[in-house]
Amino acid sequence: PPQEGRDRLQKGITESEPTVLMVCYGTGEAMSTEQGWTNDPTGSDQSRAGDNASLALFAEQYGRLLDLMKGAAGDRLREVVLISPPPLENLGAPLPDQTENNRRLAKVRDAVKKLAQERSYRFVDLFAAMGGDGFDGKVAETPLTDNGIHYGDAGYRILAKHLVEGLGLKMPDGLLTTDAAVEELREAIVRKNRLFFHRWRPANETYLFLFRKHEQGQNAKEIPMFDPLIASDEERIDLLKAAIFENLKKR
Repeated sequence: PPQEGRDRLQKGITESEPTVLMVCYGTGEAMSTEQGWTNDPTGSDQSRAGDNASLALFAEQYGRLLDLMKGAAGDRLREVVLISPPPLENLGAPLPDQTENNRRLAKVRDAVKKLAQERSYRFVDLFAAMGGDGFDGKVAETPLTDNGIHYGDAGYRILAKHLVEGLGLKMPDGLLTTDAAVEELREAIVRKNRLFFHRWRPANETYLFLFRKHEQGQNAKEIPMFDPLIASDEERIDLLKAAIFENLKKR
């Protein structure tokens, strides 16, 4: 049920004690035109009642979600960043034409931007940065996504650059994402993120925590054991970053 998901998110944020929240929602809402994008009884009908009604519900529920997340984060939170989803790509048949979905996604972007302005949050417009405003419906000659939706390696390299700029930061002069040291750092971050995912969403959680925990619930104690592994990887990531910046100073 949707409320279970919200409760889980709240608990996870509280346990993580974040200093920055980066939130990016909206693609699913833009693509769910007839079946709706939620089965929550309080909004399921409105979510499939047409573009305007669905968008109004999205903005309302997004605001409530932000309230929940900010409240769960606690006193260490110093910034909230709202990120608009990047545009979808047309890759040609048999994949669908994304023109109408991008039109709706532009409106979702505008709604997210308005929320950010109302709450004095930072807003990063990846939709515009990745060419969404100029989308002409043509099939991508050099695709950045695997299926029109999910970005591949080349796409993420470009997207990451725009994200850095949107956060008001600057890539260090002389830094190449193809450098071996940068690739080692990226792999370390991916490894750490994978560990965090298994902490956050362990496999077979029905057996660990839910209605079948009487069968294997004794193994639930192993899930917090990911925490020191994650902390160790964070330390290694800090060392790798420091080495990269130190080498840049010598160039």
